[in-house]
Amino acid sequence: MWGWVLVSCFSMAIALSTAELVSAFPTSGGYYYWSFMLAPHKHRRLACWMTGWMHVLSQV
Repeated sequence: MWGWVLVSCFSMAIALSTAELVSAFPTSGGYYYWSFMLAPHKHRRLACWMTGWMHVLSQV
């Protein structure tokens, strides 16, 4: 039981830290922007398209 409590506390600390860092970035089009910037020049449009569809499928 105490293992679950300890792991849950660490997971919450990581989640809160990540939320604090990500809140500085704009959310409108953020997925597409970062997939465009991180993909190789040749595959940028495909990466944005796949990111959009993966996001739609995850919402469903």
